[in-house]
Amino acid sequence: MGQAPGSEAQVHAAAQEEMTWISVKEKLPETSGIVLYATGSGHVSTCQYVRQLNESYPEAGFRYTGNNRIIHEITHWQPMPSPP
Repeated sequence: MGQAPGSEAQVHAAAQEEMTWISVKEKLPETSGIVLYATGSGHVSTCQYVRQLNESYPEAGFRYTGNNRIIHEITHWQPMPSPP
């Protein structure tokens, strides 16, 4: 028997389709903002991508939210999903 429309499996499958990881070797975010990131060890979290440079951020890159440290271990990123 098929799955009912809107079943948990279908909702999960649709959400997975929207989640596309982008390699940092292929492309970086076009604007500054909060993104999801993944590391080679499988860690996934959020961080701030800073594209615009100023006194606080003299170097573009992925940074821990709330401080100025660059995260070097990032292999992939994606825009934040839309809220439910």
